Amino acid sequence: MIKTANLDGTCSGRPPRPMAMCAVATAMMIAAMTAWASDARADDSFSFSGGFIVPRFVEGALPGVADGRLRLELGGDTVLYLFVRDQKLGEAVWIWRDGRPQDSKNYRWFLRGEAGRIRGFLADSDREVRVDASVAPSGAADGTWRIAGDDAEGPITGTLETWDALADGVEPATGPQWPQWAGPTHDFRLPAEGLKLLEDYGQIRPLWRSEEASLNGIGSISRAVTGLRCARHHMAGGSASPVLADGRLYLSYFIPSGGPVESQMVDRAGYERQGIFPLWRTHPWGEQAIAYEKRRWAERADAVVVCIDPRNGRTLWRKVFPGVAANAQDHKGAGNNLTPAVADGRLYVVTTGQRMLCLDARDGSLIWEDQFAENRGYIFGSTRGDEAAPLVVAGVVVFGGQAWDARTGERLWRARMGGGRGAIPTPWHDGTRWLLLTYANADGGNPRQGRQPSPAALVAISLSDGETVWRGDLPDKFSPIGHGPGILGDEVAFLVHDVTVRTHTKHGGKIHVVYGRVSPDGFERKWISPLPNGGNNHDARPIITDQAVITSENSWVGTTKVEGHQAGLLAYNKRTGELLRRLSGASIGANGHALVVEDRLFLWGDNHHGHNDARIDIPLDIRKWPEQVEPTFIKPPHYTTSPYHGAAYVAPYANGRLFIRGADGIYAYDLRAP
Repeated sequence: MIKTANLDGTCSGRPPRPMAMCAVATAMMIAAMTAWASDARADDSFSFSGGFIVPRFVEGALPGVADGRLRLELGGDTVLYLFVRDQKLGEAVWIWRDGRPQDSKNYRWFLRGEAGRIRGFLADSDREVRVDASVAPSGAADGTWRIAGDDAEGPITGTLETWDALADGVEPATGPQWPQWAGPTHDFRLPAEGLKLLEDYGQIRPLWRSEEASLNGIGSISRAVTGLRCARHHMAGGSASPVLADGRLYLSYFIPSGGPVESQMVDRAGYERQGIFPLWRTHPWGEQAIAYEKRRWAERADAVVVCIDPRNGRTLWRKVFPGVAANAQDHKGAGNNLTPAVADGRLYVVTTGQRMLCLDARDGSLIWEDQFAENRGYIFGSTRGDEAAPLVVAGVVVFGGQAWDARTGERLWRARMGGGRGAIPTPWHDGTRWLLLTYANADGGNPRQGRQPSPAALVAISLSDGETVWRGDLPDKFSPIGHGPGILGDEVAFLVHDVTVRTHTKHGGKIHVVYGRVSPDGFERKWISPLPNGGNNHDARPIITDQAVITSENSWVGTTKVEGHQAGLLAYNKRTGELLRRLSGASIGANGHALVVEDRLFLWGDNHHGHNDARIDIPLDIRKWPEQVEPTFIKPPHYTTSPYHGAAYVAPYANGRLFIRGADGIYAYDLRAP
C-alpha cells in the first residue's frame, strides 16, 4: 500500500491500480464563470475528448450544505477538495499525492453540482475519470468514480470541513509581518524569532489552498497567440505577490471582462481553423468554454482584491472593481506584477489600468482612488504597462515616479526615476529625513535644451518633495539594472551591466555588483566587482550581511556553458570586493529574490520559466555553506510565473509558515520543526 499525506495530517492507504487517477486532477479554477449551457443528462455529455484547450470549471448548487471545504475521496487514491459558499459549489479543487501537490499543465475537468448531486469528469491528455456523487446537507457524500473505457471503478465518500473546524487550534499570523513587496523594512528581511525550521523538505507540511482561486501570469506555457500550444495555457491575471499585515493575507489580480473582444487575436490563435471551437460546441460545456476563451482578448479587465484568513485560507472579503484594469495577456505575464502595500490599516492597490485604489484593510471599502494615467486597455507585445509595485513610507505612497498623500490621495510630486523597467526605490532615513534611493540612467545630453551629458548614477530623492538631494555617478561604461539597491543600515549594493559588452545571447555575462555607503551628503562607492555574474535576466537585489554581499550568477544560464542551468551563489568581501565563496547549485532566481528569515536565506528559483518555488536550505552564515547543494523545492500545483524584468515575485512568511502563490490561489506550508 502507498501512503498519502492528507491535509489534516493523516495518511490513507490506496491500492496501486487507481493510481492513474492521481495525475488527472488539479487544474486552474476561474471565478464568476457563465452558466452551464446545456441540461444534458447522459453520462457521455460530460465527456472530454480531443486535445487543445478544454474547460476547467466547477459550478452549481448544493442545497443545505454549509460553508466550508468539501472533501471527496475517490477510492483513497485521489482526494478532491471543493469549496462551498452560500450553498453553491465553489471555485477551488485540488489533489495531494504522496504529500505533494501535483502539476496540472495538461489537466482538464468539468464538475457540476445540482440538487445535491455532483457529476462531471476529470481528465488528463488521454484518460478520463467520471464522477457521480450525491452530497447530503451534512456534507456526507456517496457515489462512484470510474475510468472511461476501462473497468476500473470505485466508491466516492466525502465529508464537510467547516471553516471553524479548519482553523481550530491554528494560531493566527503574529510576529513580524510582510506588508509590502520588499518586506517591513524594505530590505527583504524579517527579525529572527528563534523558531527552529525543518531541514528536510520531505517533512514540510502543506496546510491549505486558499478558497479564492486567483488567476496568475501565463508564463512560458503559451505565447498569447500560439494556437498550436493552446493545450497548456490559461487566462492570465497578473503575478502580484501576496502581502501579510495585521494577521491577514491580501492579494490582487485582474479578470478580463468588458470592452470589445479582439477578434483579430482570436483568429490568429486559430480556434476555428484548428477545430477547437467546433469541437467544443458538441459538448454541454462548449459555449461556456468558448466564452471563457474569448474573454482572454477583451479590452478591459476587472480589478479583484481579496482578504484571506492565514489560518485556513478562507476568503474574509472580496472586492471587484469593474473595468478599472487593462487586460494584459502578454507572453510570460510581463507587466503585471503590481504587489499591493498595507500601512496604517489601509491597503494600496495599483491596477494594470493605471489606477491607484486606497481601501480599508478591514473590509475592502474604497477610501479614495486616482486614475493617474490613461487606461490603455488591452496590453500585448511591447506595450507592457507598469511593472513595479507601490510602497508606502511615512504617510506617502510612491509608485512609478509619482507620490500621493496616503491619507487623502492628493498628488504630491512627480520625479524621473531610471534603472529600466520595474525599478522600485529603496527608502532610507538619513537621520533627519526620508530619502528614496533609486537610479538615474545615462543621459547623452541635448545642446538645444541646454542639457549636458551625464553618466548613470545612484541618486537620492527627497520623499517630501521629489527633489534630487544627491547623485553618485558611475563609471561611463556601467548602467544600473534591477529593482533598486539592497540595503543594510548605510550600506548599499546594486547591480549594473557593462554597456560595452556585446553578447549574442541574452544570457551572456556582463552584470557586476556595486557596493558602497550612503550618507546625507552622497554615495561613497567602495568597489565594483571584477567578476561578471549573469546576463540580462538576472536583476535581484543583492543581500548584505555582516559578513558579505551576497548575489548570484544568472540562474538560467551561468557565465560559462559548462555551468549550465544552475549557476552559483556568490559572496563578496565587503572591504575589498574579493569573491569569498561560491555555492554551486544555488542561486537567487533570474527573476526572484532572496529573503532573510531566521538567519537563513530563502532562495527563489527561476520562476518566470516555471513554478513559484522556494529553497530554504541555505544558511545566512557563509562559513556554513556546503560545497554544493542539490535543488530542492516547494512546488504548489499549476504552472506559474513572474513577469520578465518586473518586480519579482516574493512569498510572505510569518510564524514558520510560508504563503506561496500558485496559478490558482495561495498555498500555505508549515516549515516549523516538530
